[in-house]
Amino acid sequence: MDISLFSCQKDIDNNHDLFFTSVLKLSLFTDEMFSSGVSQKELIYFHIKQLISYGQGTFFCAIEDGKYAYGLISFGGKNKEQKSLEFFGVDANSRRCGFGSKVIKEFICSQVDLDFGICLRCTKKLYKFYSKLGFVKHKNKATSKQDIIMFISNNRRYKVPIIYQYSPELIKEKIPYYVLMSKWVELNNDFGLATN
Repeated sequence: MDISLFSCQKDIDNNHDLFFTSVLKLSLFTDEMFSSGVSQKELIYFHIKQLISYGQGTFFCAIEDGKYAYGLISFGGKNKEQKSLEFFGVDANSRRCGFGSKVIKEFICSQVDLDFGICLRCTKKLYKFYSKLGFVKHKNKATSKQDIIMFISNNRRYKVPIIYQYSPELIKEKIPYYVLMSKWVELNNDFGLATN
C-alpha cells in the first residue's frame, strides 16, 4: 500500500495532482456526512490548507490496487503528538472489502505514537467500524447527541486533546464568504477546473 502524506506546501507542490484530486474526492464524502444539502468542498479545501499551512495537520491519501482512501489528521494544541482523525473516507468502489480498516491500522502503526494516542468524532453509525479497530468510546466527551468521541491509546488516563474539530457552521461564521470563494477559485484554477 502506498500512503502519501501532505504535511507542508512542499509536499503539495511535489504531488500536486494527487493532492487536489484527493481533496475533491474527500469533499464528496463530507457532502454525504453533513446533511445540510450544501456542498462542503470550499470549506474542506480551506480547512485542509489552513491546517497544513500552520503545521497543525497532515492530509493523507492511500492507494492500493485501484482502491483509494483519504483522511485528515490534526495535531493537539500544545502537544503535536496527540492527534485527531478529522476526516476519513474510502471511495465507494473500495468499501466493504476491508480496505478502510487496513488503511487506518497501517496509518496508526506508522504515524501515531500510541503513548499519546489518537481520537476521532463519529456518528453512531460508524461506532462499530471504529470499535473493531480498537477505538473505545470516551466516557465524558460528546459534541452532540448524534456524535461519539472515540480514542485509541496506551495511556489509561487519556485526555482528549483540545483540538480544532471541523465544523461547517463554525468555519462559515469565522471566515467571510469572499475568502472561501477566492480559495475555491484558487483550487479550481490550480487544478484546471471550471468554477460552478
